[in-house]
Amino acid sequence: MGAGSALVSRGNDSLVLQQLPAGHPEAFLAYAAMRIAIVAMLLILRRAAAD
Repeated sequence: MGAGSALVSRGNDSLVLQQLPAGHPEAFLAYAAMRIAIVAMLLILRRAAAD
């Protein structure tokens, strides 16, 4: 989590509350990457729990 938050300028709160509504292109890319990472981890955990 620390490495991911370092890549998003000014943290997650700033991303969601300021940069996305302002329409910054890098904010959309960072938000998409964050969502993809969360979904990937949920899928990995679901598969591990099923075994």
